[in-house]
Amino acid sequence: MSSMALSLGMSAISAAGQIKAGRAEQEMYDKKAAQAVLKGDIEAAQYKQMGADVLTRLNENFAALIANSAVGGGSTLAIATHSEAEASREYSIAADNAILAKEDATSQAEQYKMAGDAAMQSARIGAISTLFQGFSKASQLSPGVIKPGVIT
Repeated sequence: MSSMALSLGMSAISAAGQIKAGRAEQEMYDKKAAQAVLKGDIEAAQYKQMGADVLTRLNENFAALIANSAVGGGSTLAIATHSEAEASREYSIAADNAILAKEDATSQAEQYKMAGDAAMQSARIGAISTLFQGFSKASQLSPGVIKPGVIT
């Protein structure tokens, strides 16, 4: 095997390795993006559950107020109004947090996707550079065999 063929072969193997490494890095970032979205979905579900729990407690408070007023417990309107306002505030916070969790997860997933795309692009550029270096080295090892601008 000539030194020119060996140089070209090694360059091609190295370039293929760079592409494979870039693809693996891109896949890693794609998996991180999927995990970020899943994490956001889980957090959003937890916040929605918190909101549901707030409404459950409000219903329990109303039931207790109704029972208490039936036995002559006094005015319940002020307590009911306060309970409703507090529950409304807590429910709104939980709903907002659910939305924010999803948006944050989507944003992080997009960043991971862009990082994966950049890794693949870098691998391609590195592979092309490696191939050109191999051709350059081959032309130095066997002058006259590879001629610039001449396609055979």
